Amino acid sequence: MISDGANTYAFKHRFVEPRLPPISSYMDYLQSAYDRKIYSNFGPLTALFEERAMAKYGGGAECCVTVTSATAGLSAALLASGVSGRVLVPAFTFPASLGAVKAAGLEPVIIDVDAASWAASATILKRAFDQEKPGGVMLVAPFGMNYSFAEEIAFCREQGVPVIIDNAAGLGVVRTPRCSQPGIFEVFSLHATKTFAVGEGGVVFAHESHQRGLRSVTNFGLRAGADTAARWGFNGKLSEFHAAIALAQLDNIDEAVRCRRLFAASYYDRIAVLRAKLPVSVD
Repeated sequence: MISDGANTYAFKHRFVEPRLPPISSYMDYLQSAYDRKIYSNFGPLTALFEERAMAKYGGGAECCVTVTSATAGLSAALLASGVSGRVLVPAFTFPASLGAVKAAGLEPVIIDVDAASWAASATILKRAFDQEKPGGVMLVAPFGMNYSFAEEIAFCREQGVPVIIDNAAGLGVVRTPRCSQPGIFEVFSLHATKTFAVGEGGVVFAHESHQRGLRSVTNFGLRAGADTAARWGFNGKLSEFHAAIALAQLDNIDEAVRCRRLFAASYYDRIAVLRAKLPVSVD
């Protein structure tokens, strides 16, 4: 059951089951923020979460930077990479991908996706580049699936064009560190609907040379130096409150992943039952 204040709705099949850590699991983390009286602005809890997330999911010459949302992370990556002009965006994605491009002051250009993978392939990218070379490319991992993008990234690097990977739903499982070269960013969501559920928030993995630029962009563009591509920014900092919940979720993320897999398996079982009841084949 769910209520919007005026009406109550019943759902037979719930698409997502939010699973945030219990309040008791992050009270000690939160208490430390109160003890220090630091609640935002790249505080100690945020730094600790970035360090631990980097240790679990990062690698090579990558850095990990937290943001208020994955949407903010996409905009920050575009600004920190110095992209200008037009950005290729796959047709199959969530509105946030398009909104992040526009929020960065750039022009989105919609491209097709592959019928099998539901993602933009290297062939599709090459066809788009034949028309006009863009300033940047946004790749989207449908449903957070562990898509390689190796061929697509290699092509964009050959063209000297930054790549921002929108992998909003992908954090929680084993990750390939693919941002060890400058100009490649991978952005994840910490929204309540995701496996790594915090409520709100996001994580950006990038080459360590982009760390200062990402922090500047998400802090109103302050402290932007000659070594950063960004010249302006917005308030995109993760609060210590969300960092406390994120640390508690990280403590128990393997269990959260196990529960999400069981939830998905139950849907496969239901679909199998429904398929068996169909009078004709849908293959």
